[in-house]
Amino acid sequence: MDEGDDKYNRHPNYFTYEVRQFSSYVPNGDPKRHAKPPRRFFPVPRDPNEQFMPTWLVRTSDLQLVRGCTVNEEYCTLSYSWNQSGENIVDKETGKSKRVDNGKHEIIYPARTIRRSPRGRKRLARQLKLVKFEQLIQQICKDFNVKYIWFDQMCINQNDKEEKKREIKQMHRIYSNAYCTLILMPELQMSALYYKKKWREHLVDFEKILGSQWMKRMWTLEEALLSPKLLFVGRDVHAWWYVQREFSVIRDICQRPARWNVNTVLRYAHIRTSTKAHDHVFALANIFSDLMNNISVSYDQPALDVMVQFYGLLAMKNLNILCFRKPQGGFALGDDDVGGLGFSEQTQWYHDVPIRKFDLPSWTGIAGEHLQDPSLKTSFTNYSISGRSLQVTCSALTMSDDTIREINSSTEAGQDGDGYYDVDEDVDAVPEGAFKLSLTIERHDQEESMELELLSEFPPRPHYDSCLAVSVRLPGHGGQNKGVKKTMLLRTIGNGRPDDEDIILSAADELLFLSHFFPIKTVVLFWWDLSSPSKEFASIDRFSQHLTEEFDGPDQCAILTGIHFTSDSKKNTDLYPFIKKEGDHYKAVGVCDIENPEYLFFGCTIPEQTFVIR
Repeated sequence: MDEGDDKYNRHPNYFTYEVRQFSSYVPNGDPKRHAKPPRRFFPVPRDPNEQFMPTWLVRTSDLQLVRGCTVNEEYCTLSYSWNQSGENIVDKETGKSKRVDNGKHEIIYPARTIRRSPRGRKRLARQLKLVKFEQLIQQICKDFNVKYIWFDQMCINQNDKEEKKREIKQMHRIYSNAYCTLILMPELQMSALYYKKKWREHLVDFEKILGSQWMKRMWTLEEALLSPKLLFVGRDVHAWWYVQREFSVIRDICQRPARWNVNTVLRYAHIRTSTKAHDHVFALANIFSDLMNNISVSYDQPALDVMVQFYGLLAMKNLNILCFRKPQGGFALGDDDVGGLGFSEQTQWYHDVPIRKFDLPSWTGIAGEHLQDPSLKTSFTNYSISGRSLQVTCSALTMSDDTIREINSSTEAGQDGDGYYDVDEDVDAVPEGAFKLSLTIERHDQEESMELELLSEFPPRPHYDSCLAVSVRLPGHGGQNKGVKKTMLLRTIGNGRPDDEDIILSAADELLFLSHFFPIKTVVLFWWDLSSPSKEFASIDRFSQHLTEEFDGPDQCAILTGIHFTSDSKKNTDLYPFIKKEGDHYKAVGVCDIENPEYLFFGCTIPEQTFVIR
């Protein structure tokens, strides 16, 4: 086979593997080509304190199954997409699928020189060998010196329901106790750059990982997250996990020790699929292995029922399930990766989300993308799950009738007949250079309208670090009958000209948003100096909340201030669930940031309410 004929395997269900591989084992280092991998596995004696070994292992020297309890050295595991191990044939009558391996996997042996008798040498061209999947694995294990390996096609009797059920329940133990997991990714390969036809530079095409079959399968996520070490084996290059973690698409997957929680796992899980819908739950339950005992491993039960049950258990384990937003650019992509996709590709990533074909409750976050931050946490526990309903009792910013009555009953000044409170009637407390803006907000069954009037001259912007601000009142306690006055920044104001009319319109639009949570009618706006660290303020970052649904006009919304998520990466800023009323219940539509929440809520008594989220 000539080098010019060296093309990617034309059969998408089969793997092409070159024995002479490039090795990428140094972060940011140039990959080098070797006749044998420079880093191979050496037999590691099994720790006598280890109590677990898989039921069966494959001895790679002769592809024979042996009892795991008889093996006295460490074993490796295999992670791959079934779609690339052979052809899936679907029985039209039963609807069941089975794998058929027609032996089209390719092993490419390098050209070599042999001695001729009595003297001289002979050059042998590269050779192509067609093999079945098991023989392909045997060759890879031979090259990397893997003596024993576990993979499901050989180590689980796929026709024995009881054995399959038993092995699925202990999948997390199989991968977490392995020495290393070999990841088969035929899309991972080298690309060559030519310069004036004099030399060429080889680069690892890590972008191919994004569209690989391995990235789309549910079980491979569980296998990668639980494994102590990872080795990515591509067509003509292999790379270790500490090299791959430099690539932001799979940075979370390759971190060792692993740094993931409920929101980071769901971020990757929701873009993946499985041959059987039940496997989505069984794979996730293995990641959160303490939930495995509460899940019945049976393919006979309705898949949707299994999913609702599992997500309910997961929510009771950790409320980080609420930490999601509308995707920005593409699912499971870091900021560095979004730029590599065109607009049409980003749109396709947003819509082609396998989990969305299931009618799951909004609090599962399937309408959005879970946040990537593994440090998010909350101490809130006053909630329960019943079927599809998540019931929480906590304080909340919302303009419900009860909240308006609460504010009005504690207010002596500034109250008018339409239930709104003029937050800045005490103009004496407003800094010099402020201006008044009158808002008339009307909310009907299906519409929301706003009229604004500038009641005083718009002052020039003092300097670049100035931001428009408004004072709002929250219900107070301890005899503060006017409520507690707080400074809120209007973060949406851009860097336009100080006399630009668009600034006023942006301010009015932001005030319209705030009016869903604070009583606002006539307000006094003023410039706020952001460069002064001594000044206290708060802000609700409206445009970074990326809600999965727009709330239109009269929609009743709530920010669940009693449920706050803190993050190591965001100082002085907490995240709060955002919900929207729909009939007799609420929908979870994302989270929003509140900067300086301690200042905003200090001295305030926000009444608790009970919300049913479905």
